[in-house]
Amino acid sequence: MVRVALVGIGDAGKHHARALLGGTVAGAELAAIVVRDAAKGAAFRAELQVPVAVRDFPSLEALLAARACDAVVLATPDGAHAEQVEVVVAHGLPVLVEKPLALTAEAGARAIDAARRANVHLQVGYQLRYHPAHRRMRAEQRERIGALRTIHLRWAWPDPAVDGWRAQGRGARFWSLAALGTHCIDLALLFGGALPEKRRVAAILEPASGIDRGAEVSFALGNGAAAHVSVALTHR
Repeated sequence: MVRVALVGIGDAGKHHARALLGGTVAGAELAAIVVRDAAKGAAFRAELQVPVAVRDFPSLEALLAARACDAVVLATPDGAHAEQVEVVVAHGLPVLVEKPLALTAEAGARAIDAARRANVHLQVGYQLRYHPAHRRMRAEQRERIGALRTIHLRWAWPDPAVDGWRAQGRGARFWSLAALGTHCIDLALLFGGALPEKRRVAAILEPASGIDRGAEVSFALGNGAAAHVSVALTHR
C-alpha cells in the first residue's frame, strides 16, 4: 500500500483526502497530513472523519524528515507549488501537485528539471483530461472530426471562494486563469495533440491589473492548430 501524505487542507485538499479515505484510489492510503494550524487541522479531521492512525506534521520538512510517506500530494496555494515540488523530489518521492505548477515559466521549469534529475514522477492535477466524456472524445476524435484545425474552450463559473487566497492574491498570481483557464489550456493540449509554440501566445486579462475575473488566451499548437480559451468568474 502506497502511503500518501497530504500538504494543504483547504478545499482542494479535502477532495484529495476524500478520495484517499474513500478507497477510490487503488493501492493508496492517506498516511499523513501537514497541519500548521491546530484548530483547522482538528476541524478537517472532524469533517472528514480522518482516522487517528493518520499522522499530523507541522511542516513539509518535518514530514519528509520522518519518512512517513511514499508519495506527496501538494494542495497548497499556487505560489508555494514549484518550490515545494523541488523539496519533495529531492527526497526521492513522487508528487501530485495542484494546478498551476508554478506562477512563472522559470519556476515551473526548475520544478520539472528537479523531478527529472531525481528520476521521480511529477504530475499536475489536471483531472478533467480523465473525465469519461473527454476520454471518449479523445478516443473517437480522429474518426468523428479528423485533423483538428481549431479548438474553442469556454468556461464560466461562480467560484464560491470569493474571500479565498486566490481571489485576494495571497500566494497567487491569477484567479480565473488559475482556477479555470489552466484546465482549458490542458484540454486544448490533450485534444490538439501538440505543445504550444512559445512565440505565438496572446492573453488578455479582465481587469488588466489586479486579480483577474476573466481571461482570454489564444495560442498556436505545434501541429498548426489554433486554440482559443475564454474563462470568467460569474458572480453577481
